[in-house]
Amino acid sequence: MNMILKSLSLLFSAAAMLSTAGCMPVFTAFNHADQYTAGDFSTNIAVKALDIDWTAGSVTVSRHDDPELTVTETCSTSLKDSQKVQTWLEGSTLHIRYCKPNVNFNLSAEKKLEIKLPNNLDLDTLKCDCTSAETSLTDISADSFEVDVTSGTLQLSDCSAGHFDIGSTSGDITVAQKGNSEKLNAESTSGKIQITAETVKELKAHSTSGDVSVTAQKTESVSAESTSGSETLHFIAMPASADICATSGNVILFVPKNADFTASVDTTTGSFDSDISLTKNGDTYTAGSGANQIRIDTTSGDVAIKAEG
Repeated sequence: MNMILKSLSLLFSAAAMLSTAGCMPVFTAFNHADQYTAGDFSTNIAVKALDIDWTAGSVTVSRHDDPELTVTETCSTSLKDSQKVQTWLEGSTLHIRYCKPNVNFNLSAEKKLEIKLPNNLDLDTLKCDCTSAETSLTDISADSFEVDVTSGTLQLSDCSAGHFDIGSTSGDITVAQKGNSEKLNAESTSGKIQITAETVKELKAHSTSGDVSVTAQKTESVSAESTSGSETLHFIAMPASADICATSGNVILFVPKNADFTASVDTTTGSFDSDISLTKNGDTYTAGSGANQIRIDTTSGDVAIKAEG
């Protein structure tokens, strides 16, 4: 999925809808609308998939000691049933929508959605599309996360998954990954990206105009890119490969003091500095056995390699 293109499309659609005198038709169409029920929801069925589509306000997903999964909505104004949160439990998949189709709703009356999962519940999939909502996911475990936010911040705290696919158009992304993951992909157009990871086989963090910060305990492959932001990467253990690109921002790379790597460094107008002893051959620098591969490419930013700790 190209998350940035998808998020841009959502942003343009939201802007067009917001032009209608402070009110907007929300979700003019979604499948099986007649199956949904208005208002708060709870179930003790073992839900395996969450499918959330929210327009404004906030979304929080976390855990509690209760054996039931609960969906609770709060709003600063009273709501008609057609304006309330809509839920549909399709087998073991819980669909959650902002309100009924073809309903006008004044976005100044902010709606807050809170979803609580039982402590022992792990999901197969969590899908969340939010247009202009602050989104927070805490201590959630799933086989896969697919989260897109258009104009709100996105925060994942102590979450575990085999695959993370995360995108934001104009909001910051903060991820604290735990456990073992095959892939973590985070993309932002004009927001910062901050990732703290335990074990990720393939890690990708790309931002167009925001800073990128990555701290990884263990990873095999890293790709980090920013057009007009700086990049700071901490490798507790060296990855087998790292590809780091910045157009007009600085790159600071922290590696273990006894790291083995070969670094290809290309800076157009920036400087290069390292406090780790390196052997230089043209634009290639070698530390130790040179076993791991690093490529750093900047246009007008400085590059520094520093010893971690």
